[in-house]
Amino acid sequence: LGINEHALIYAPEDLVVKADLANVIYNEDGKLKCAHLALSDNADFAAPRTFKAATISYDRQFEQGVKTTLTLPFTMAVPAGAKAYQFVGDITDAVLIKPVDVMEANQPYVFVADADMTLGTNVETEVLAVPNHMPKVEGANFAVSSTLATISGADAKQQGMYLLGADNSWIMADADGSVLPYRAYIQARVSKPEIVMYEAIDEMTIADGTMTEFENLEEKYVGELTYTRNINNTWNALYLPFQLELTADFLANYDIAAIDEVLGYDNNEDGVLDAWEVVVIKLKNIAKLEANHPYVIRPKNAEAMSLVIQQNGSILHSTLPEKQQAVKGESAHLNYVIKGVYAKTQSQYLENGNYVYAVNKTGVWQKMAPETSLIPFRLYMMLTDKNGNDVTISSQSVKMNLVDGTTGISDLEVNKSQNGDMIYDLQGRRVYAPKKGNLYIVNGKKVLF
Repeated sequence: LGINEHALIYAPEDLVVKADLANVIYNEDGKLKCAHLALSDNADFAAPRTFKAATISYDRQFEQGVKTTLTLPFTMAVPAGAKAYQFVGDITDAVLIKPVDVMEANQPYVFVADADMTLGTNVETEVLAVPNHMPKVEGANFAVSSTLATISGADAKQQGMYLLGADNSWIMADADGSVLPYRAYIQARVSKPEIVMYEAIDEMTIADGTMTEFENLEEKYVGELTYTRNINNTWNALYLPFQLELTADFLANYDIAAIDEVLGYDNNEDGVLDAWEVVVIKLKNIAKLEANHPYVIRPKNAEAMSLVIQQNGSILHSTLPEKQQAVKGESAHLNYVIKGVYAKTQSQYLENGNYVYAVNKTGVWQKMAPETSLIPFRLYMMLTDKNGNDVTISSQSVKMNLVDGTTGISDLEVNKSQNGDMIYDLQGRRVYAPKKGNLYIVNGKKVLF
């Protein structure tokens, strides 16, 4: 007949229809039925009337582990080996989603399959007629819509549609492409280069000291986030997977410092470092600490030793290694790297265990003994000489030297770049105003000024 194999055919009431015909809608006792509904990803769906299908199949190639959008004209449970998320609202630059167990007909969802699969059902299911206007999920900043028909790239671009791309971001539609059927798209009330997407969690409590590992693979939005920890009455390592808001009340009870540099001193120039220190700079006049970045914290009173952080509307960052930050640098005699951990790890598995130091209960950096462990949300430091070898140090611990007066991490980076190469005296002490005629160390070499 020349009819598209995926087209729906509504048979006349007096026509007898074979029971196994796909996509043929027939009347049985005044009710519209279909033996089998076969949907294809490259064919639009247009049903003027609601009917019931004995079985349904939807032919589409899903890429394993990759999020995509999905809209179906029937309700079905999320199959095993897959996850579906509904849109629940938005924040300034992002839409929020939550996992569901059932996908309702004609509603937009984010869908991810753990393996190749064909969607459908073997249970008689109601298939809804396509409405004149497909449902929308309205937010303060965005509207999420679904479509069962192809939309040209030109129309999609003209209407300001955003399509789901890689890394959970939504990108403006391209005029050369198209929006395929059974998809969802976003329209922004104010145009943006891209729109981020977060899974939303109503509340989360991170009880430090009660877990051996904290893992978060993708960024999430947490409505109410609580972090609790008992800290010592001295400097403590701090490494958090979320930005910490530095309110006036918080700063009234705690000192927060960033690690600036690590200095080693060879006072008698015998090749053995006699002393060393970790220089930390007290942070003031900044709104937030970066997530996944090394800091140290010190309580200002006994009550503050019971640390409780409570924040609303926090972004929980990924704890994957490539998402974490480190403090790296070099001084006259040392190369150093300071990192954080989110899993309980023995010292021998932290880089090279021979060089690893961690902040102990007295607030100093102590060389970790073999087979001792670092717990989540803590820091460790690896030291090497200029050739990457172990450093000979007479002292196995070092205090932190507080320098007061920066406004934030970005200031530290700018100051270093403006000063150019760092200068040290022959004992390894940092020199900010070198004097003419004296011998100094620059980039590991002795230089006469």
